[in-house]
Amino acid sequence: MAHRKKTSVFEDLIDLASQLPWQVGAILAVLSYFWLHHEATLPIIAPTSTNIMARYSGNLIFISFAASLQYIIPIALMIGAGVSAFNRKHRKQLIERQSGLDSIREMSWQNFELLVGEGIPAPRLHSQGAWRGRA
Repeated sequence: MAHRKKTSVFEDLIDLASQLPWQVGAILAVLSYFWLHHEATLPIIAPTSTNIMARYSGNLIFISFAASLQYIIPIALMIGAGVSAFNRKHRKQLIERQSGLDSIREMSWQNFELLVGEGIPAPRLHSQGAWRGRA
């Protein structure tokens, strides 16, 4: 069994966003920026007693992470959205270039798989709980 190469969280975010429609990845990037920016700019209130020191420390750590992540996460999501848009355009071009069986015979196996995957509708879950293809 082949082992998958370990990746960073940044690469995982790019991979996740590239699997989504590019519009969803772009919207997630914008939303994550605004949410993390809001969290990063929260006022830091000094503790008034030793009883709330742990909560103060936790809030300070979260605000510090949000200050850095407000740029990193949206960048990763936008890169993934760009990859998704590029892949979608490539798959559409594969369909448009097909003129018959000869053009299909000349394409690589990887492009053939993309072409077939583009032509077969994805299954969806119906309310009865059974998987069915699109009608």
